[in-house]
Amino acid sequence: MPIPAGESFPDPTDARTAAGLYRRLLELDPGRLDQPWLLNLAHMMAGDHPDSVPEPWRMPRDLFASEPGTTRTTASGLSACTCHTMMLRPAAVC
Repeated sequence: MPIPAGESFPDPTDARTAAGLYRRLLELDPGRLDQPWLLNLAHMMAGDHPDSVPEPWRMPRDLFASEPGTTRTTASGLSACTCHTMMLRPAAVC
């Protein structure tokens, strides 16, 4: 993490759907500390971060940086495990 700028899933439909759900959850409960992170990540997966994230919940890409010594994963390398975790979809392999 973060997903490199300019990369996104080949079909960002599910990421945009997830972003809409996270935005709605934040509107209902703005005190949820996990939702802004997930909203920003969903927009990264859709390829429209940071412009599509509302200003109050926008997070800079560097907050998503991996710890030193870890391997970064590209958007195309995010497998079914990440997809089903972030997009609330069933995974064939995890």
